[in-house]
Amino acid sequence: MKPINRMSTLLLGLVTVGLILLGTSPADAEEKYESPEIGEAIEYLRQNGASVRSYSSHVFMAVNLQFNTQTKQGPTSYTISINNLKPTPENLAPLLVIPQVNRLTLSPSFERDQNAWNTLIQMSELESLTISGQLQEHDLRNLAQYTNLKNLTLQAKNLKPEDLWYLEELTELKHLTLLVSDDCQPYFDYLTRLPKLDSLTIRVDTDQPFSLDGIEQLTGLRTLSIDCQETHGTNVQAIGKLTELQSLSLLRTVISQEEMELFRELEQVSYLHLYRCHFKKHPVDAFSGMTSLQRVQLSNNEMNNDILQPLGKLPRLHYLYIRSSPITDQGLTYLHKAPVLRTLQLSATDITEAGVKALQEARPTTHVIAPIKK
Repeated sequence: MKPINRMSTLLLGLVTVGLILLGTSPADAEEKYESPEIGEAIEYLRQNGASVRSYSSHVFMAVNLQFNTQTKQGPTSYTISINNLKPTPENLAPLLVIPQVNRLTLSPSFERDQNAWNTLIQMSELESLTISGQLQEHDLRNLAQYTNLKNLTLQAKNLKPEDLWYLEELTELKHLTLLVSDDCQPYFDYLTRLPKLDSLTIRVDTDQPFSLDGIEQLTGLRTLSIDCQETHGTNVQAIGKLTELQSLSLLRTVISQEEMELFRELEQVSYLHLYRCHFKKHPVDAFSGMTSLQRVQLSNNEMNNDILQPLGKLPRLHYLYIRSSPITDQGLTYLHKAPVLRTLQLSATDITEAGVKALQEARPTTHVIAPIKK
């Protein structure tokens, strides 16, 4: 047996470490706590209506010049979800024992009175916070004290535009998720005061037509996700004015023929996700303007083969996913000469084995994942 080359060992180690450094990993199954006190606090919370998860990063270390390598467990961070925990001083005290709580979720069943907030606001290291259920004034007033917050989700039907005034103190906030039950523009007016906001997710909770006019004021947006709940009469045209946008997700959106032109304006967007969108009878040539697209996901949309014609000509598109759409073998022919398509994933379509075989012959370097209906 040939000895393993040291350089090969080093490269293998670097690849392994690189994969580790790409993300975080759950702590060991045995959950080795940093101290007995931390372990006791976590177990107490779990037994009284909260869930706690820990994550530890791994640090790569070069030990000596012989290319020996090792990984070392880095700092541990925690995610806590408070569900049915009663907000008594005894129940809340363990929250302050656990170090480096980065993410906190407060469910609707957690009674957030001021006494509870007096404890919660001491968790000043929070970077991500989710609040669900009816908002009260003291919620927003206390929320403004999390000046390190980078991610905020407010799932509350009674959120009003003027409530966002409290968010002005969150100068580090980058990602915001909102449930909006009224006209969107007043919300956008307040959001312009968040200097680092670059990611916005909105679920519109209304059966009345609404407009996204005013969203163009958020000039720093790079990621946008809008769930329009299939409300007819909705106007999403203003999205096309977001010149810095890199990622766009439109969910359950009824798109008019005039609004199809917004896609032509988004030449800088690299990721597009359309879910249950309605544009079947409209011309789709506007997608040809999205020349920076690299990844496209289309699920459960009201569309046909025509959309594959402009997509098949995009110069940078390397991943395409289509699910639950009436795409046929004829549509696949539009992809035969796609410039750089590396992966095509199809599910619940009308393509046949013959169509897939023809595509593979035309594009032997494209990986096709396509279960065929029998």
